[in-house]
Amino acid sequence: MRVAIIANGKVTNVAEADPELAAGMGWPEIPASFGIDDLYSKGQFSKPSPRTLTLAERSEQLIPRLGQRWDAEEKGGTSALGWTVRTDAEGQAKITGGIVAFTNDPTLGSVPYELTPGVWLDLDEPTMCALGVVVAQHVKACAARARVISEAIQAASTPAAMDAVEAEIEVRWPE
Repeated sequence: MRVAIIANGKVTNVAEADPELAAGMGWPEIPASFGIDDLYSKGQFSKPSPRTLTLAERSEQLIPRLGQRWDAEEKGGTSALGWTVRTDAEGQAKITGGIVAFTNDPTLGSVPYELTPGVWLDLDEPTMCALGVVVAQHVKACAARARVISEAIQAASTPAAMDAVEAEIEVRWPE
């Protein structure tokens, strides 16, 4: 039978034991839904209450979560001139490269640009520069949103304030 070894009201080990040995040692039979670190009192097993995290521990959890959300939002694209434009590092680099090409050679006329995978356009200098501005504004807005939330995480002084900040990670990102 599956038994619990108890110390100070806490299951410290689980083992298989003969019923006579378990009875002699005072080891109670333990249900499959319980295990090490569960509690035992007055013949009953129970689960410990979850520990409430400190504000510092919650902050340590939320900052990386915010970073992941910021990264996803920044790289997720934006709308410009009626198109969906890539805003990941590669998309930003292609727009920057196009602007630099026009700056260095005003006679180019147009450059091929892959708007999204498989969708190509020939863009002139004003259009390429306009895309660059829209993408830069999107990246800036995402960074500004992340900064506001990061500062709010650091300033949260109550669990309710931290709850409110945590909810903000999921809403109101730039499109």
